[in-house]
Amino acid sequence: MAIPDLEARWRRIHARLAASRQHLRKQGTLASRLSHGRRVWSVRFVTHEDGRARHRAVYVGGDDQVELLDRVRRYLAEVRAPARWPAELAAYADWSLQLRNALQRLSPTIKRLEQK
Repeated sequence: MAIPDLEARWRRIHARLAASRQHLRKQGTLASRLSHGRRVWSVRFVTHEDGRARHRAVYVGGDDQVELLDRVRRYLAEVRAPARWPAELAAYADWSLQLRNALQRLSPTIKRLEQK
């Protein structure tokens, strides 16, 4: 596939994914299925309309569309990254506390070594 066709397809896929961004933040997956003997990929997710769940899919392409599949994976990771920030921040805070405690335990030892 020529690059211009790839870029045009990506723009269409990206527009559909961006329109469903609020749904993709917490759920949805890049899923494969067999169609006419070949594996094809789509982003599958659920929306809620009029109190009912609706299953949606955004077709990406076949196994041969490696670049499109990579772009979709990166887009989904980008959309979901902010949801991970609180957990990552808590992990960094825990690490910081552990480091401070370790340094406090070492402080008397370091002072003794400096005095020698």
